[in-house]
Amino acid sequence: MARSKEFDVEQALDAAIAVFREHGYEGTSAAMLVGSMKIGRQSVYDTFGNKWELYLAALRRYGSAEARAHIATLTRKARAVDGIKAAVGRVVREARQACLGVHSICEFGNRRN
Repeated sequence: MARSKEFDVEQALDAAIAVFREHGYEGTSAAMLVGSMKIGRQSVYDTFGNKWELYLAALRRYGSAEARAHIATLTRKARAVDGIKAAVGRVVREARQACLGVHSICEFGNRRN
């Protein structure tokens, strides 16, 4: 029988997202991830697979969270134009943080797989 996780998988993913946002995929080392996620290297591999699979899981979580936040901001206002203004305002407020989506496009946008 498999043991239950002794850490919160979503918190660990959020920590990985923060590292990937700041350093991109290529600039992020396994040691950086382990330190940020506060779990052992083997737990990272057992839970997420390799670094690429962890990156994809982080990207999916990040994309879903951002989409939900944009939709919530857009629909919070009664008039569409006010929702759009609020969404643009949110983007401007968040602009100081690195964007995982932009990092992904910059790193992998020209690759053909």
